[in-house]
Amino acid sequence: DFSSIQNLVNEEERKHQAHFAYIFATDNEGRVLAHTFKEGIPEKLVGANKILPGRTSSIQLLETKRGLVYDIAVPILTGKGMIGITRVGINEEYIRKTVNNIVGTVIGVTALVMGIGVLIALGLAISTVSQTSQQAIFLSIFILIPSILLSGFIFPIDAMPQYIQPIAYILPFTYFVEIIRGILLKDNDFFVLATDYAVLFGFAVLFTAMSIVRFRKTLG
Repeated sequence: DFSSIQNLVNEEERKHQAHFAYIFATDNEGRVLAHTFKEGIPEKLVGANKILPGRTSSIQLLETKRGLVYDIAVPILTGKGMIGITRVGINEEYIRKTVNNIVGTVIGVTALVMGIGVLIALGLAISTVSQTSQQAIFLSIFILIPSILLSGFIFPIDAMPQYIQPIAYILPFTYFVEIIRGILLKDNDFFVLATDYAVLFGFAVLFTAMSIVRFRKTLG
C-alpha cells in the first residue's frame, strides 16, 4: 500500500542521503505514490525518464535544482507483472568520483604489475651475465641503488646536474615513479601516463629478450 511504499522510499533515502538526490515511485498511469521531496515533486521530473517498450530500465542524465543527476528508472514487478516504476536520482559528481576511483585503482595495479615485471625481467638478465650468485647480487645492488637515487623518487630530476639528468631517463624505475606520482598526486588518467606505461613495457620486453639470447648462447 501507499504507506509501505513511502516508508521504503524514506528508508532508502536515509541510507544513501549523501549520494541520492531523490527517490520516488509511480504507478503505471504516472501517478506519484511516494517520494522524498520535502517541497513537492517537480511535475516535469515525473515524465522526464520513461521505460520504452522492450526495455527493462532507463538511465538519463538530467539537470535539476540539485545539479546534474543520473536518473535511473526500473519497473516495480509482482506476480501480476509491472505495477509501477521506481525512479532514483544519483548525483553525477558521486558517479564521476566512483568511476575515477575505480580507474585509478586499475591504473595503480597495472603500474605495480608492470614494475614487478620489469624487475623480474631485469633479474633474469642479470642472472644470465653473472657467473656466480655473488656477482648477481653485486650487479643488482650496483643497478638498483643508482636507479632509486636518480629516478626522482628522492631528489627531483630537475634539481640534478644537467649532465646526470639524461641518465635518469634511461632507467626504468624513473618511469615507474612518474606513474605513481601521476596517480597519487596529479590524479592523471591512463592516457596521460600512456608514454610511461609504454616505456616500462619496452624495458620489460628488452630485458626478457636479452635474457633469452644470453640463455641460448649459454646452452650453445
